[in-house]
Amino acid sequence: MNKPFLFLFTGQGCQYPNMLKALYDNENLFKRTLDECFRIFSSFGVDLHTAFFSEMVHSTNFTQPALFSIEYALATLW
Repeated sequence: MNKPFLFLFTGQGCQYPNMLKALYDNENLFKRTLDECFRIFSSFGVDLHTAFFSEMVHSTNFTQPALFSIEYALATLW
């Protein structure tokens, strides 16, 4: 029988500019997934791509969507 598993990610406050940039640059699935999140959030006027790679990531307006996007991309990769 397969046992369920879960992912536990840290919350707001752990983010920093360029976090996981190496994964973004080197893992195509992670990059595609994160780019899709960037596209979706941009349709709501949130420039998550710029925030992800700058100090803007510390602004609450960007932190929550950035952390969700990173967690989603990591779960997709794993």
